[in-house]
Amino acid sequence: MADAAPVPAGEEQPVLVRAEPLGDTRVTYIVLNRPRARNAITVALAVALRDALQAVAGQADVVVIRGAGGHFCAGGDFHEVSRLREQGPGALRSLFTTFIAACELIAELPVPVIAAVEGYAMAGGFELIQACDIAVVRDDAVLADNHLNFAMIPGGGGSQRLPRIVGPQRALGHILTGDRLTGAQAAQWGLVYRSVPAAEFGAAVTDLVTNLAGKDRVALGRAKQLIRRGLRGSLADGLTLETETIIAHLSGESAGAGITRFTAAAAPTNPSAAATAVAPAIPAIPTATAAPTIPAVAPAIPAAAVAPTIPAAAVAPTIPAAATGRRPAEEPS
Repeated sequence: MADAAPVPAGEEQPVLVRAEPLGDTRVTYIVLNRPRARNAITVALAVALRDALQAVAGQADVVVIRGAGGHFCAGGDFHEVSRLREQGPGALRSLFTTFIAACELIAELPVPVIAAVEGYAMAGGFELIQACDIAVVRDDAVLADNHLNFAMIPGGGGSQRLPRIVGPQRALGHILTGDRLTGAQAAQWGLVYRSVPAAEFGAAVTDLVTNLAGKDRVALGRAKQLIRRGLRGSLADGLTLETETIIAHLSGESAGAGITRFTAAAAPTNPSAAATAVAPAIPAIPTATAAPTIPAVAPAIPAAAVAPTIPAAAVAPTIPAAATGRRPAEEPS
């Protein structure tokens, strides 16, 4: 991993970290802080993001990543890329390996990491969304892997994560065309957890944070790791991992406390309530009305209903022997 990168003169710290208590829960906001460049990624920002994630691993219960200035992240900084190209492949490598390390660290944290996305989320910013556990986006956000629009290719994990999230057809179509997606389309693709109207965005992020903050930290971490690690192997390996993990979890204090809360909530508050909780008796099925008896003997058919005798005149007349060309006793040969 790269060492801490110096911040260019005149620039603010590229990443800000702010902790906010929510009841007994610790929520940490990591803010990409290069608003004049739409929070484009430099080596300094990649290093600061990685260091911030490492620092909050044992201090936060929920982590939220967002961008300053109304945009999430516009991707790699082209001025930075140009500078690193002049220094050679080694300098370029530090940008990508450090950023990928930060993205990979998200999967290893024992707490949920939320991406709160508004404005532009392009290229590397789009790849950062894919690395987060849960993403909430504004309906009007603009998302894209637009590398190929500038004769570039993905370098922050997008070529590997995107097909695993949305399938190879959509991933290939999106990366090769560089088409833009709205936040609403990203939700339809299953690329993000949900999209919301702009007016509801702040409340939606707060509601999600509050929901997660109310969950048991140990259970959250174990459920997250089951999914993350299970996806790296076969289904059989994942099921084995799940069985071992649930057994270990049920043996711990978190599960015990959860079971106690559930049974206490399910128990009736007084004896009379227990009586009313019994399901009512199922009413007896009414006896079916007997079908009417069918007469054993069919009623006599009225004489008038019998078909009339065909008159003799209606019978076809006998063909005269002369018409056949044979004698009456002659048999056809």
